[in-house]
Amino acid sequence: MFISFKGTFMRIIKPCCILGFLLFVLIAPNVEAQTHYTILTKESYAKYFMKHPMHDWEATSNAVKGSIDLATDLASAKVNITIPVTSFDSHNGNRDSHMAETVESYIYPTVNFTSTKITRLITPGDTANTPEQQKGVWQVEGIINFHGVSKKVVVPVTVKTSEKQLAAEGEFESTLIDFDIKPPSLMMVATKDWLKISFSLIAEISKSASD
Repeated sequence: MFISFKGTFMRIIKPCCILGFLLFVLIAPNVEAQTHYTILTKESYAKYFMKHPMHDWEATSNAVKGSIDLATDLASAKVNITIPVTSFDSHNGNRDSHMAETVESYIYPTVNFTSTKITRLITPGDTANTPEQQKGVWQVEGIINFHGVSKKVVVPVTVKTSEKQLAAEGEFESTLIDFDIKPPSLMMVATKDWLKISFSLIAEISKSASD
């Protein structure tokens, strides 16, 4: 009895191909296009605030660099920021030099932040679930690497978006001891072991992350 192996093979392989294609469509990961923003250094800044029994002070850096990759689903978003330690200016050269020495900037020249999770803080009565959710207040979790120490932080960030730009502002508190830094002294009196960081970032769309 003659059996057509070719015909039998085609009758089997066609349904398998169709089934395989359907399974691929159903279970293949949904890769969402992201928008890549580059932080505009000249329009952004970061500040730190410190306290001493004699006076308080702040120092500003206008050398913030980094990027924000953003999708409608904030769970897919990513933030990366780098700031040179010696770029902070308190308008007192001696104090800035002392701070640079205290945080050993010659060994650890930058402060780096990388986000690990971003969610939107929902307020009562707020049911938005559209691309406009990019606006509002985000809760940004991430890792700060400073003075060779990696520390997890959670920061509420107020975000506004326009056609081509994104603006983000926020602040959080920590201590120098958290980063294995001994508080500096002035007139034989140590500063308080308290540190506040605030920032204002302006980022502009540069290209799609999928390009």
